[in-house]
Amino acid sequence: MCFRPMRYGQPSAHRRQQGGYVLVIMLVIIVTGSLYGLLDRLNANAAETSRITVTNNALKQAREALLAYAVTYKERSRDAYGNSDPNGYLPCPDLESDDQNPHWIGTAAGTCGSTGAFSVGLLPTQSLGLPELRDGDGNCLWYAVSGTHKMKPKAAAVPGTGAAQFEVFDAAGNLLISRTDIEKLGAAAVILAPGAALGSQNRSAIAGKPCATHSSQVAAYLESLGPAFVTGIQKDAAGAAVKNDQLSWVTTREISQLIGKRSDMQSPTPCDDDGDDCDDD
Repeated sequence: MCFRPMRYGQPSAHRRQQGGYVLVIMLVIIVTGSLYGLLDRLNANAAETSRITVTNNALKQAREALLAYAVTYKERSRDAYGNSDPNGYLPCPDLESDDQNPHWIGTAAGTCGSTGAFSVGLLPTQSLGLPELRDGDGNCLWYAVSGTHKMKPKAAAVPGTGAAQFEVFDAAGNLLISRTDIEKLGAAAVILAPGAALGSQNRSAIAGKPCATHSSQVAAYLESLGPAFVTGIQKDAAGAAVKNDQLSWVTTREISQLIGKRSDMQSPTPCDDDGDDCDDD
């Protein structure tokens, strides 16, 4: 009988094959894990981009509607207040957003605060002819109107003849809109997107309302309460966000300039008084 001697220290073909399978499996696991991580990051980036886009679009619509309101205030107020009021006024905020009557949701308050005092509440979307606007985190937009421009009670001075009450800063503390800047003359109105709840802000207690809030709950949504507003994410020394309101605004000068561009506000040329052309002799 003949015996084949065994060779120690050299792996058999079967063992080498098994080792190859293990390496392939480990490689698959590593690649799969990397792909999942990459997809998670891509999904998170896409979600953040979408959130920012929704917020920016809502702020843009609100800003354009407020400018249109101010420039056409005289026509809007004719039935209620006669035709003596000048253009330039802005609506009061919605101060009763939790009303159960759906017809009142998004309507401006008839009066807001004392004469000359600014007012903060929810954006009166219905009064501005807008659909319900929400930011990328699902919150309804808020709105602050300067006492110099609110429609009732009106300040003594005509809108645009002096500086508005609001100033706006970025998250680094840089002044973006100044009351003393002759090119801006302060912000007549500020639109605020609250973003995600921060710190001790408790919004669950007022859930179930049309906008999940009420004007009295402003501190549960906004960190900037006026007359100085901050836009952007501001963090403390530990890196935690302490402010995250995203803002848009309308300046006093913008309103005045748009009113001046209305055709009925243009001064006639010397030859236009009787409707004749200048080249007619």
